[in-house]
Amino acid sequence: MTSKAVKSAQINRTFYRHFLRLSQNGERPEIFGNFGTSQILGDVARLGNSEISLSKPNKQSSTTKIMEYIPSNSRQVRIALRNAFVNEQSFNSNDDNSNDDNSSVTNDGEQITQMAETKRAEQRKMEKIDTFAAIRLAIRLSSVFYPEKLDTRVVAKSAANHKIPSDEEVVTNLTLPIFDYQNAALLTGEQTSFNFFEPRYRKLVTDAVSQGGYFLLRGYRVNLPLTVMVQIIDHVATEDGNHICVCAAGPRVDVLGEDKVEVRSTDDASTINDPLTVATGFQLLRDHDDVDNDCEDAGFDSSGQDQHLFRNNNELRSDCLELLLRTSSVENTFKAGLPPLDAEAFSFWSLRFLLAGTDFASRRRWLECRSTSQRLRYVKGVLEMFAERIDNTDDTDMAIKQE
Repeated sequence: MTSKAVKSAQINRTFYRHFLRLSQNGERPEIFGNFGTSQILGDVARLGNSEISLSKPNKQSSTTKIMEYIPSNSRQVRIALRNAFVNEQSFNSNDDNSNDDNSSVTNDGEQITQMAETKRAEQRKMEKIDTFAAIRLAIRLSSVFYPEKLDTRVVAKSAANHKIPSDEEVVTNLTLPIFDYQNAALLTGEQTSFNFFEPRYRKLVTDAVSQGGYFLLRGYRVNLPLTVMVQIIDHVATEDGNHICVCAAGPRVDVLGEDKVEVRSTDDASTINDPLTVATGFQLLRDHDDVDNDCEDAGFDSSGQDQHLFRNNNELRSDCLELLLRTSSVENTFKAGLPPLDAEAFSFWSLRFLLAGTDFASRRRWLECRSTSQRLRYVKGVLEMFAERIDNTDDTDMAIKQE
């Protein structure tokens, strides 16, 4: 092996280890974003199966084959990462002249099958991926989806125990500004834009940017506050002092205490504007699947369900994912990245395909719900109805598309 090849291998192993750390040893593949999408699309394309479509819903027999290429546990994520970097099969493959499998060459050694051509084309496409951009994206998405770093004590305790902190552990001393707004209800991973023009919310942006871009988005359902942690991922200040911000939603939050902060006018210090509400303490919320009836008012009848619903969550996750591939295209299903392995995170990920962005009432009902199983059962039921309609009409134009 040449010195150049040795150096390349060392760099790839460094990337591999870095992605392992960012993904918590493969537990969080969703942080790879659209770079994970590229990996999946490349793997599916290399199947060379004419019955499999990337742009339209697939039949059940085809979705079963596609599912084999979608990681269903952290071990499979680690294998995919190792193949991508250590084995140089996908991301940053530096060998333009790499040989395909012998099975791709006919007996006369001249004709290459269509499958091999597709594989080589996908490899060339993968070579154009900027690994450093993938790392930056993974860091950003990790900070949005899993903001445990907001409390250094929790991070240390979590790292020592190799687990995600529980509700009781995640109580932060940070003071985060609150944006009370009824016309938005974001699920984890969704993005939206806000134009902040009120003096108190201009201060919200300034305060949020000074501590990682975090603030809390709060709406109400029947006087019950529903709060989601949000991170500003990009913002521009206009000439008139407003702030246009692109924001990404993170986990649900329970505000434990709040206060009012005085906001004075920048033009006239004697002018006092509406105060900014800030959270003086909060905790990240997790589901409790030992409670099987707390989502009845969210449109799901839980009567007669198994008292241990959480045991079926992984199976429900798999069923929902396969149904998504039957009711939506591969490209659309994975356009935002790989689905979460964690069933609770996946339940919100899959709801994004079913709930309109303006359906604030339904979104708040499911944000309020504390049962992963009931969200997944709802998703499965809706997708089964869509799949049956598509199968009966053979109309792929009915495909579900993510908002």
